[in-house]
Amino acid sequence: VDPGEEVLIPSPAWPNLGEAVRIAGGMPVPVPYRQGADGRFSLPLADLMAAVTPRTRVIVVNSPSNPTGWVMSLGEMQALLDAARERGLWILSDEVYN
Repeated sequence: VDPGEEVLIPSPAWPNLGEAVRIAGGMPVPVPYRQGADGRFSLPLADLMAAVTPRTRVIVVNSPSNPTGWVMSLGEMQALLDAARERGLWILSDEVYN
């Protein structure tokens, strides 16, 4: 990440993700999870893509998410991959719990 470039981070997230982006000179952009009436979290692809700007370079994915417990489905993974490829974006997958 070059100075001024953006990294989309689903939020809430472990604080180290945003701080690592700042240390590199980038700008973390939080993208909030949605919480349904049943208490479960989701991260609609449309929300991620709405946050993309010309300065966006990376989308972080943390699945299973700490602290929400959200897990990205295989279909969501493929849709995100397709959208990122169309826009020339990197995906950084935090799989510490895998």
